[in-house]
Amino acid sequence: MSNIYRHQFVSRCPNNHQPIIYALEIETDAMVRVEHIVTAARVNECAFHELIADDFHARFGGRQVLKAHQSPIFWQREHAPIQTGLFAA
Repeated sequence: MSNIYRHQFVSRCPNNHQPIIYALEIETDAMVRVEHIVTAARVNECAFHELIADDFHARFGGRQVLKAHQSPIFWQREHAPIQTGLFAA
């Protein structure tokens, strides 16, 4: 995989609305527009970790790692990309 994209963003916990800082890394052979990554992060402004990871993976595919800074837990997704809607190539 030749392209690596990294993005840090904040999402609120749906349970207590506390901010959670996430670090996202996407590795893919495809070109991903940075604006699409930023928009996808904004769409997930209040969501559970697993749903955020699933959403990013559905949008961009490749190998992805999503880490919450306040937690030792991270999510990894690795399958073929699915291109739909606003983020389609």
